[in-house]
Amino acid sequence: MVLINWTHQSVADLRAIFDYISKDSKNYAKLQVIRIKKRTKILHSQIYSGQAVPEINKQHYFER
Repeated sequence: MVLINWTHQSVADLRAIFDYISKDSKNYAKLQVIRIKKRTKILHSQIYSGQAVPEINKQHYFER
């Protein structure tokens, strides 16, 4: 099973996206956040998508 780890920075970025879009429409801001979260669920079935993390130098670590 794939573990998706949302870092503090990624959560802050998602919040910033919501805040920016919500200036025009809270509804579209919510929809965009939902869309982003749904796209991350693809990683459960596409476990080898993305690129290897060179700093870690292990086969099963990818960054997206």
